[in-house]
Amino acid sequence: MDLVEREDSLGVILGEIAAWAVDDAKRRASEERAKAEREIRWQAAMEEARGQAVQDQLAEALRAEAGRWQEANALKQ
Repeated sequence: MDLVEREDSLGVILGEIAAWAVDDAKRRASEERAKAEREIRWQAAMEEARGQAVQDQLAEALRAEAGRWQEANALKQ
């Protein structure tokens, strides 16, 4: 193999390495975007769950209060 052939082979190999590096960078960027999107969805789900928990607690407190009012009303009659 002469010098020109070696340089050509080296060029092909370096080109492949560069292509792999670009593909790897794209893959990592895609994974980071997916991770960020999952985090956003997780935060939204947690916020929704917190809101639902507050609503459930308020509903339970209102039911308990209504029960006490009914008991008080029944005692008055």
